[in-house]
Amino acid sequence: MLKRGGKQFRRSLKTKDRKLADRRLNDLRAKIGCLKISIDAKLNFEQAAKLWLETNRHAASSGTVKLTEQNCDRWVKERGAVLASETFVYELDVLKAVFDFALNRGLILSNPAKHIKRRKIISKQIVVPSLDQFKQLISAIRQSDGKKDNQEKSQDGANLVEFLAYSGARIGEVVGGGEASEKRPMLWGDANFERGTTTVPFSFL
Repeated sequence: MLKRGGKQFRRSLKTKDRKLADRRLNDLRAKIGCLKISIDAKLNFEQAAKLWLETNRHAASSGTVKLTEQNCDRWVKERGAVLASETFVYELDVLKAVFDFALNRGLILSNPAKHIKRRKIISKQIVVPSLDQFKQLISAIRQSDGKKDNQEKSQDGANLVEFLAYSGARIGEVVGGGEASEKRPMLWGDANFERGTTTVPFSFL
């Protein structure tokens, strides 16, 4: 048992060899010596995760810090049973990043999730319709349910789908708006029929 800053640390050296035990004990002393004895040392996992999120918010698209490998294995078993591979990998990356953040700040001795392997993500096959199939799709959108009023309302939607397909533009570039954005939608004035070109509105916001 080792002590630092009023805290006790109990770790099994997992060996009966005296020399190996001494080396492992020295390594453990070195790790414990790197721990920060400050107010941050009392952070639980949720608080450390929030601190990590605030520190990394500029690069982001959020038990206790002393979680063990067994806790992480249980998380894999329980969460892995309900998550798609893509979501599981994303959560695992965030989990490891939080622990690495705490490790680099000297709040924990090691990353308990380091041993967890990422799942293999199998890319879904993208089926692109033929030109004839696409035309049938646009025709079905315009036809709607056959009622005149609904057909009139569906024309804008059909035009949008057709424009996106032939222009290669993204929907956000065409309709504009979006959170924290002042990007305007595309207008008729953005189309140059003589040159056969369109101008996509752009905003740095």
